[in-house]
Amino acid sequence: MIDTSIEAWKSIQIGLNKKQTQVLGAIIMNEGATNEQIANYLGVTINTVTPRTGELIAKKKIFRGEKVKTRSNRMAYMYYAALGQLKLL
Repeated sequence: MIDTSIEAWKSIQIGLNKKQTQVLGAIIMNEGATNEQIANYLGVTINTVTPRTGELIAKKKIFRGEKVKTRSNRMAYMYYAALGQLKLL
């Protein structure tokens, strides 16, 4: 089981750089997240995360979901791993 999960994770990362992989991992681990939540989870700035979510959408690794209120009381989109990505895990 663990070997299968490791192989699945490696296959998801194909074509992604390090930051994209970290953002995708944060989204998967949190079962969806806003840019703010991803930034907090990874300990980086939101300016590091926001371009990566756009890149991951373009690569069809994630999709944008509903808008939710953030801790800063603003509305932001939730991002989720594309269905195919979740099935691999």
